[in-house]
Amino acid sequence: MFASIMYKEWLKIRWTYLGGAVLGVFIVFEIFLNLGQIIEFNKANSVWNYIIFQKYLFYSDFQFLPAFIGLIVGIAQYFPEIQDKRLKLHLHLPMRENNLLLSMVAIGTVLLIIIYSFLLIGLSLVTLIYFPYEILVSLLNTVLPWIVAGFVIYFIAAALFIEIRWARRILIGVIAFAFVSMFYYYMGYDSFNKAIPVFTIIALSLSLLILLSGYRFKRGTK
Repeated sequence: MFASIMYKEWLKIRWTYLGGAVLGVFIVFEIFLNLGQIIEFNKANSVWNYIIFQKYLFYSDFQFLPAFIGLIVGIAQYFPEIQDKRLKLHLHLPMRENNLLLSMVAIGTVLLIIIYSFLLIGLSLVTLIYFPYEILVSLLNTVLPWIVAGFVIYFIAAALFIEIRWARRILIGVIAFAFVSMFYYYMGYDSFNKAIPVFTIIALSLSLLILLSGYRFKRGTK
């Protein structure tokens, strides 16, 4: 049963997912080209001054990429389920309601982990070409909250689309916007080092929101 669900979910999101991957590769490649130009046309001490002392984020184009990918994957996966209340048919499969919903979220989460890891490896390689390991560590600490934000947006999208009442959708959306905005409160490098574990735990807990929305969806469509 899980294999069938996984195949169905993949069919819904495959083109959106691959499009997000292509966009991510393009942005990482653009960062590589821009960084090469900066280093070629500026003295080494000037580049070092920009990066270290002025806290210039040479990878700032990556900032909203995980959030965008999480959003479009969430839309592609869950928007079709509310068309003519198709999800209602799935909830009558020989599988527990909660297991079905969590399986859908798990599939999307694993796919996001794959694409985020791939892009993060690419960004890391670009960094190591020009800078020492310490800059890479700083980059990872700065980028990880953006990636966690991508998961948060995906989980919120799942809950929003399955939720049947607009009042609750608006409430969830407002809370989500306030929470996600914290991930982008820029204070320079390594701003959220100590908060990353907390953000991650909260993000994972938000994956359970779909269970509440699914419960209300089933009750409201009987």
